[in-house]
Amino acid sequence: MKIKALALCALLLVTTTNPTLLLAQGTPETRVGAWADVQKIPPGDELEVKLKNERTIKGRVSTITDTKLALTRDGKTTDIDRAEVFRIKRVVPKSTAKSTLIGAGTGAAGGAALAAIALATDGSSGDGAELAAAVVTVSALIGTGIGALIGAGIGLRKKKVLIYEATV
Repeated sequence: MKIKALALCALLLVTTTNPTLLLAQGTPETRVGAWADVQKIPPGDELEVKLKNERTIKGRVSTITDTKLALTRDGKTTDIDRAEVFRIKRVVPKSTAKSTLIGAGTGAAGGAALAAIALATDGSSGDGAELAAAVVTVSALIGTGIGALIGAGIGLRKKKVLIYEATV
């Protein structure tokens, strides 16, 4: 009975700290701005522009006027007419700290849970409480390090934020 309760607690702890479940709580990109919002983007910001002919152009903002958008990529400037633009997304870096913390928490919980389950199923009796606590602590620390590294790797990616979509 003790093993089942411990395994259930460990399973509950791991599922409540699962980063995919936590990150799924975000809000969808529903905001569709006006061209005036596009004109507020400072030069140098990275954009991804999808044209009405399904072509996608990526680059950094050079200039934005009432009728044109100029993007620079690899030293070449591309002028895009406003009438050709279907959707504009701004490319922004994700929070590396947030994903690192989520990964560290998940790794710590997973490491501690696995160690606790392994110790509970060991079946040996005696005064090994101090040793068991040390094993769980070390496993949690190792899990924290591994989880933090994975979370930091995930946080290095960039996200795309919808800032403009033309009305059809």
